[in-house]
Amino acid sequence: MTKLLIVVFVILFCSGMVYSSSVATLSEAGPLVDDFTRTDIPATLEECYAALDTLLDEATKEDIKTSSGDELIGNYHFGLGMWIRNNWIYPAADKIAKVFLDAGIDHPDDMSSIILEGYRSYLNGLAYEITP
Repeated sequence: MTKLLIVVFVILFCSGMVYSSSVATLSEAGPLVDDFTRTDIPATLEECYAALDTLLDEATKEDIKTSSGDELIGNYHFGLGMWIRNNWIYPAADKIAKVFLDAGIDHPDDMSSIILEGYRSYLNGLAYEITP
Protein backbone atom coordinates (compact mmCIF):
# COMPACT_ATOMS: atom_id res chain seq x y z
CA MET A 1 0.00 0.00 0.00
CA THR A 2 2.85 2.38 0.83
CA LYS A 3 4.46 1.77 -2.54
CA LEU A 4 1.19 2.57 -4.27
CA LEU A 5 0.89 5.84 -2.37
CA ILE A 6 4.45 6.78 -3.31
CA VAL A 7 3.78 6.04 -6.98
CA VAL A 8 0.58 8.11 -6.92
CA PHE A 9 2.40 10.98 -5.21
CA VAL A 10 5.24 10.92 -7.76
CA ILE A 11 2.78 10.90 -10.66
CA LEU A 12 0.80 13.81 -9.21
CA PHE A 13 3.96 15.75 -8.40
CA CYS A 14 5.40 15.27 -11.89
CA SER A 15 2.14 16.13 -13.63
CA GLY A 16 1.95 19.32 -11.58
CA MET A 17 5.46 20.28 -12.66
CA VAL A 18 4.61 19.71 -16.32
CA TYR A 19 1.35 21.65 -15.96
CA SER A 20 2.91 24.63 -14.21
CA SER A 21 5.78 24.88 -16.66
CA SER A 22 3.48 24.74 -19.69
CA VAL A 23 0.91 27.32 -18.60
CA ALA A 24 1.09 30.64 -20.40
CA THR A 25 -1.17 33.60 -20.05
CA LEU A 26 -3.37 34.45 -22.99
CA SER A 27 -1.49 37.68 -23.56
CA GLU A 28 1.81 35.77 -23.75
CA ALA A 29 0.35 33.21 -26.13
CA GLY A 30 -0.55 35.84 -28.70
CA PRO A 31 -3.85 36.17 -30.52
CA LEU A 32 -6.09 33.14 -30.72
CA VAL A 33 -7.06 32.06 -34.20
CA ASP A 34 -10.63 30.92 -34.67
CA ASP A 35 -11.22 29.17 -37.99
CA PHE A 36 -14.96 29.07 -37.42
CA THR A 37 -17.49 30.93 -35.35
CA ARG A 38 -18.46 29.13 -32.17
CA THR A 39 -21.91 30.13 -31.06
CA ASP A 40 -21.80 28.05 -27.87
CA ILE A 41 -19.13 30.16 -26.12
CA PRO A 42 -20.60 32.69 -23.69
CA ALA A 43 -19.67 36.33 -24.22
CA THR A 44 -20.64 37.62 -20.76
CA LEU A 45 -20.60 36.35 -17.19
CA GLU A 46 -24.39 36.19 -17.25
CA GLU A 47 -24.25 33.93 -20.32
CA CYS A 48 -21.70 31.74 -18.50
CA TYR A 49 -24.08 31.37 -15.56
CA ALA A 50 -27.03 30.53 -17.82
CA ALA A 51 -24.94 27.91 -19.63
CA LEU A 52 -23.77 26.39 -16.33
CA ASP A 53 -27.39 26.26 -15.16
CA THR A 54 -28.14 24.09 -18.19
CA LEU A 55 -24.98 21.98 -18.03
CA LEU A 56 -24.86 21.12 -14.33
CA ASP A 57 -27.11 18.84 -12.32
CA GLU A 58 -28.87 20.06 -9.18
CA ALA A 59 -26.47 18.29 -6.79
CA THR A 60 -23.44 19.98 -8.36
CA LYS A 61 -25.16 23.37 -8.30
CA GLU A 62 -25.99 22.90 -4.60
CA ASP A 63 -22.39 21.90 -3.86
CA ILE A 64 -21.07 24.99 -5.65
CA LYS A 65 -23.66 27.19 -3.90
CA THR A 66 -22.61 26.03 -0.43
CA SER A 67 -18.84 25.80 -1.01
CA SER A 68 -16.40 28.21 0.58
CA GLY A 69 -13.93 29.96 -1.73
CA ASP A 70 -11.13 27.47 -1.03
CA GLU A 71 -13.46 24.48 -1.35
CA LEU A 72 -14.88 25.78 -4.61
CA ILE A 73 -11.52 26.20 -6.29
CA GLY A 74 -10.08 23.05 -4.70
CA ASN A 75 -12.99 20.90 -5.83
CA TYR A 76 -13.62 22.36 -9.27
CA HIS A 77 -10.36 23.84 -10.63
CA PHE A 78 -9.20 20.67 -12.43
CA GLY A 79 -12.67 19.42 -13.41
CA LEU A 80 -15.25 22.03 -14.27
CA GLY A 81 -12.62 24.79 -14.26
CA MET A 82 -10.54 22.91 -16.83
CA TRP A 83 -13.65 22.32 -18.93
CA ILE A 84 -14.37 26.07 -18.86
CA ARG A 85 -10.80 26.88 -19.90
CA ASN A 86 -10.77 24.31 -22.71
CA ASN A 87 -14.24 25.05 -24.06
CA TRP A 88 -14.84 28.73 -23.40
CA ILE A 89 -11.54 30.53 -22.82
CA TYR A 90 -8.95 28.98 -25.15
CA PRO A 91 -11.05 28.60 -28.33
CA ALA A 92 -12.01 32.26 -28.87
CA ALA A 93 -10.47 35.52 -27.66
CA ASP A 94 -13.54 37.51 -28.73
CA LYS A 95 -16.00 35.90 -26.30
CA ILE A 96 -15.77 35.61 -22.49
CA ALA A 97 -11.96 35.72 -22.63
CA LYS A 98 -12.22 39.27 -24.04
CA VAL A 99 -14.20 40.40 -20.99
CA PHE A 100 -11.30 39.29 -18.79
CA LEU A 101 -8.56 40.59 -21.07
CA ASP A 102 -10.30 44.00 -21.14
CA ALA A 103 -10.33 43.93 -17.32
CA GLY A 104 -6.58 43.22 -17.22
CA ILE A 105 -6.91 39.53 -16.33
CA ASP A 106 -4.93 37.42 -18.75
CA HIS A 107 -4.37 34.06 -17.05
CA PRO A 108 -6.87 31.33 -18.01
CA ASP A 109 -6.77 29.83 -14.49
CA ASP A 110 -7.80 33.18 -13.04
CA MET A 111 -10.56 33.51 -15.64
CA SER A 112 -12.10 30.13 -14.87
CA SER A 113 -11.81 30.74 -11.11
CA ILE A 114 -13.63 34.05 -11.47
CA ILE A 115 -16.37 32.37 -13.49
CA LEU A 116 -16.75 29.72 -10.76
CA GLU A 117 -16.75 32.30 -7.95
CA GLY A 118 -19.24 34.45 -9.84
CA TYR A 119 -21.46 31.43 -10.46
CA ARG A 120 -21.47 30.66 -6.74
CA SER A 121 -22.54 34.27 -6.06
CA TYR A 122 -25.20 34.00 -8.79
CA LEU A 123 -26.59 30.81 -7.21
CA ASN A 124 -26.77 32.63 -3.87
CA GLY A 125 -28.50 35.67 -5.38
CA LEU A 126 -25.49 37.93 -4.79
CA ALA A 127 -23.92 40.44 -7.15
CA TYR A 128 -20.43 39.71 -8.44
CA GLU A 129 -17.98 41.93 -10.30
CA ILE A 130 -14.69 41.09 -11.98
CA THR A 131 -11.81 42.60 -10.05
CA PRO A 132 -8.21 42.24 -11.26
